[in-house]
Order: sequence, then C-alpha cells, then structure tokens
Amino acid sequence: MRHLTLPSARLILVRRRRIRWFEGTFPVAKLNVLRAQIDSLDRKLAEIIAERLGLCAQVAHVKLAEGISMMQPDRVTAVREAYAGRARELGVSPDLLVQVAVLLINEACRLEAGIMGTSIGPHTSEHTRAGGAGGVADGTRV
Repeated sequence: MRHLTLPSARLILVRRRRIRWFEGTFPVAKLNVLRAQIDSLDRKLAEIIAERLGLCAQVAHVKLAEGISMMQPDRVTAVREAYAGRARELGVSPDLLVQVAVLLINEACRLEAGIMGTSIGPHTSEHTRAGGAGGVADGTRV
C-alpha cells in the first residue's frame, strides 16, 4: 500500500469533531489525517494514565502514613460503576470501559502494594475483575 500525502487532503473541522472532506480527497490521505488524530489522543491517554498513577502513589503514601488498609473494596466498586455510567452517557460499551477501569485499578493496587510494602492477595483480583464482588460484568448492573 502506498503512503500518499497530497495537498488535496484538506479538511474542515466542524462541531463536535465531525469532519467534512473537500471533494477529490484521496482515501489514504483521509486515513492519514484520522490516524494522526488517533495518535494524538493515544498520547494524551498515556499522559493522563501517568498522571492518574502519580496520584495513586500519593494515595498510597497517605494510606501508609495514616495506617489505612491498602485494599478498599467499596472504592473499587465505585470506580468500576463510575466507568460503566460514563460509558452509557457517552454511548460507549460499558463492558469496555469497565475493563479499562479494572486494568487501572489493578495497576494502582500493584503500585500501592510496592509503596506500602504489602502483597496483593487473591482477594484483590476478586474485587477488581469485571464481574467480581459487587461487579459490573456486562455493564448492566451498577
């Protein structure tokens, strides 16, 4: 497949990021523009995840200083439910966003355990996996 960058690949951004193309735009050029936007969003997602994990590290330090247990099942459930709710508001699969939440929660638990010098037991994955205790397996129960 040839990679074309042509001057005719101009676009107009209109309300809510909808794109309307000028006549004569080549399909490969359209894909390149869209892929560049996806790459930009992926960079932003990575930055947001890094920022979130930085905050999780701060939470771990507070928990350690205050003698608070690392595992907070109610918080885990609340985060998963919030992701499912946001998904429905945005018209995205609740199952997808719950899976994203589970990945983020598991990484936060791993990070907190390292800071707090504790181990992550099997109960952690029970509370964080989709469909676990108080779960949102299919995104319909929140």
